Formats: sequence, structure tokens, C-alpha cells
Amino acid sequence: MSSISLTDKNIELLEYLATLKMMTENQICALFYGKHDSFNLDMYKARNAMSGRISSFVKADIINKIPIPTQNNSRVSRQGYVLGPAGADILKEEREIERRQLPHWLQRRDTDVSIHATHNVLVNNVLINLIMLSRLKGDFFVDTWLSDRDCRFYIELKNNDNKLLFHPDFFLMTSNGSQVGSPVFVELDRGRVSPKSLAIKIRRTFQYYESGKYKVDLTVPYFPKMAIVVPDQDRIDTFMHVIAAAKKHYPRRANVDEFPFWLTTYEGVDVYAIDEGRVSTKPLDPVWLSDQGVKWTSPFTS
Repeated sequence: MSSISLTDKNIELLEYLATLKMMTENQICALFYGKHDSFNLDMYKARNAMSGRISSFVKADIINKIPIPTQNNSRVSRQGYVLGPAGADILKEEREIERRQLPHWLQRRDTDVSIHATHNVLVNNVLINLIMLSRLKGDFFVDTWLSDRDCRFYIELKNNDNKLLFHPDFFLMTSNGSQVGSPVFVELDRGRVSPKSLAIKIRRTFQYYESGKYKVDLTVPYFPKMAIVVPDQDRIDTFMHVIAAAKKHYPRRANVDEFPFWLTTYEGVDVYAIDEGRVSTKPLDPVWLSDQGVKWTSPFTS
């Protein structure tokens, strides 16, 4: 490892791998290799620029390869990269661990990363697409973001030692150049969770909203928008039904009756764009619906 010189870009790549848990070749190429001056990414040149460097990192155990179960979805990359033991040591030496809110975050092991790899790929595709849009568009900015690893917010219960966990897939603050930013939580659903489990997720959203902890956790004055990305329209209908029932039965109903959700499909936000070597503007388009079925502008621009 001592024979490998590390640039600032290399350290940043390791930081991304640590926070995102796993990245595909296309995701790495989009963010770190090639000069992308358009929305169609030159992946051929990017891969050539990346291959030698990544190979040396893999040999040195700085980065490890893992297989990604395709589960009959050939559009998702079949190989991912995760932070290796030597890479974790490098970040510790860079004192990156002290810049995280959660203590010892780098030391936590995600032993199920391969099991949930397909979900991680799709979530990271959406996030990386938005980051790339921020680089390519002059009127859209991603000011800050938190990935799954850092999006763990605890709700303390009164007269109870237990805590509830609100855990969206990622958070980001976007802006269009104005002083007022747009905070958004994003949840990507793969259509495999039962309505009962979805109801618990919605209830956790209401409980975190009611707790007011977001003002401290995220330093935002008002609750972020809740954007949910689902496979198809049938799943949107399921969410609408679950949300309506959750609002009806929530104990402090007056606080959540008008609570806003943004819903769209994989096609709506072009969730496979990065896998296909593109940056898509679709997430910024009015492809979103409220939980009442009303067509809305994008949560990232409104």
C-alpha cells in the first residue's frame, strides 16, 4: 500500500465508498473519471481512465469487489465496489472519521451489503444522478447530502428508554441559486414490503416530524419533503392508500392531515440513467404526484 500514491480525488472516492456502502463501475466513472460536459457520459474513456487505478486499489485491499445479484434485472450492474480494510485505514489516517456525526461510523460492518446490493445500486443511482445534475446545470445545486449510512434519526419516547428509528434512504438539500434551500428525504421502494410495514414507515415519518428533532439533526427550520420512488403506478396507489389510512388513524391527526408526500415511479425519475451512462433531468420535471393524486412540481426544485 505504501507504494501507491493517493490524490485528493482518490481520497474522495474512498469517502464516497464509505458513505454509500457500495458503488458500481458506472457510478464511479460518472463522479470521478472522464470529462463529462454533456448529459451523455463518455463511459468508454472513463473506464479506460479508471481501470488501471482501480485494479491497483483492489490488489492492495483498498477497495474490494462484490457481486450484485441481478434478480432478473439485467439493467443493474453485476459488480460493485466496497471500501476495503486498507481503504478504511487510509480514511482513519486522514481523520475522516472525526468529521462524521455518528461515532465509529467507519468501523460499522455492513455484512448484508451483498443481499441489499440491488437496492443500494438504485438508491445511489438516484442520488448520483442529482449530484451530476448539480455539476452540469447552472440553475440547480445540491448543497449538501446524507446517504443511507448517516440517515439514521432516533426518536425518544417519553417515559420510555426505547428509541424509534426514522431511516430514509438519503437526504439532500437542493437550491436553484436562491438563499432558500429545499430539504428532501428520499425513499426508494422496490415493491417488496407489505402494506403493514409501509404503514410503520409512514408512522415513523409522522413521529419524526412531530418530535421536531429535524431542526437539530439537519439544522433546517421546517420538515423536509418526503419523496418516494416506486416501481410502477400500482405501487403508487398502494402508498396512497397506506398514507390515507395512516393519516386517519394517527393519534394526533391534526398535525399530519396536510402532511405532503411526493410520489413517482422508477421511469419518472429515470432510475437506470447512470447504469446506462446518462445523466437524466427527469427528477427535476413535474413527474410527481401528491398522496392525493394531484400532479406536482419536483420536490427538488419547488
